[in-house]
Amino acid sequence: MKKEIFNEKFKQVFVPEIVGHNTEGKLKISKLLELITDDFYRQKIERHFGLQDVQDNYVVIGNVDTAYNYVKYITEKFEYLNYYAFSKNVETYMEQNEDNKQNEIYFVIDEPFNEEGEIVNQIIAKAEYDSVNMFYKEVELSKHINYLKKNGYTRPLESLNKAWKTEFLLNDKLNKRRNYRFVKDAGKLYLRSINSELYNEYGVAFAFVVGMLALDRLMRNEKGVNFSITSLSLNESKIDIIVSSNDSVYVEEIQSYISSSISIRNNDLGNKSLSFTNTLKITRQQNTEREIYIFPKVKEDINTKTIIRHSEGIEKVFATIDLINGIMDSSSEFVKTFKGFHKTNSYDELRAKIEEKLITNNSPFKGVKELRDLFKRSAVQSIDNLAKLLDMCGKAEMIDMDFDLKFKLRYLISNVLLYGKNNVE
Repeated sequence: MKKEIFNEKFKQVFVPEIVGHNTEGKLKISKLLELITDDFYRQKIERHFGLQDVQDNYVVIGNVDTAYNYVKYITEKFEYLNYYAFSKNVETYMEQNEDNKQNEIYFVIDEPFNEEGEIVNQIIAKAEYDSVNMFYKEVELSKHINYLKKNGYTRPLESLNKAWKTEFLLNDKLNKRRNYRFVKDAGKLYLRSINSELYNEYGVAFAFVVGMLALDRLMRNEKGVNFSITSLSLNESKIDIIVSSNDSVYVEEIQSYISSSISIRNNDLGNKSLSFTNTLKITRQQNTEREIYIFPKVKEDINTKTIIRHSEGIEKVFATIDLINGIMDSSSEFVKTFKGFHKTNSYDELRAKIEEKLITNNSPFKGVKELRDLFKRSAVQSIDNLAKLLDMCGKAEMIDMDFDLKFKLRYLISNVLLYGKNNVE
């Protein structure tokens, strides 16, 4: 396992060896459950999936053992800590990073307390992700704080904190009790999110375990159905898994194989947690390791996506997970729909729609020159059929970029190929 892919903290990265390598493709249930360290959740999972007497059995999903090793490593790399605090006891300060000269925000929390109400020592933690916005959003100051951070204005930040500290003391409605969620690495604390008291912890390990168990149950109930993990990206707070059917349909007109797939995503930072979305995996005949993922729009009459929120209780979570069968069924219908897409005209026009989104001034992709160059029209590049356009999209999938950009790119390509529109989700 290449641990060095996680050398940059808090960056969601792709696992390069999830496909194209020989693995057993199976994992003992008891080993999978070791990822769940919360006894309450583990007991609930065991009961819901009927695992009390079958833990010596195996989950048989292609690459599940490789994926397990990465999930285990990244979730054990950090210590996860949750504390509560009242707004009056929280303030921030700014400090410049000596290495990269970037201005960074730190939180100072007095009188934090645990779930039992026990007060612990003062906490000083570096802000990560969107935690600064989460704190100041309550008082409509997020943009202003980001402006102060960008310009290194420490004194205005100090004055602002003093003013609001007084306001929190005088106005009890503003003095909210909130859930401050940290990770600890090498003795240092990092604040990753601030949530309400209704927040439930459905993290990376939880998403992986229940996702694999749900698919394993589906395969046991639907004889002849088999899956493999074909894409995996993760960090300590986010995971994105694409699991594809091992059965594929060859479409001669585009010289490609199409497989129904399901995307399992978890973002453990905001209110939205687990999501299950149907997708297509397109594999070009000329390059079986260069895959393209196409996502449909969510439609009211077709169950293409389901979302579980952190505020929902565990029983509602399981009830939603049980809908995974319907999502896979709609994915099969999606395969049939896409097979006729090769009849679409003007593929260079579709290429141009993708290029247009890449080169606009406010494009999220403007920093990825290799991507812009790929979709640029040239005298020798005539996109006169879908196979050529798919080749181009496959090359785009191979470009090294931030995962959030990769995810937006997948939706951009999907919307252009399916609907002729270049909006980005």
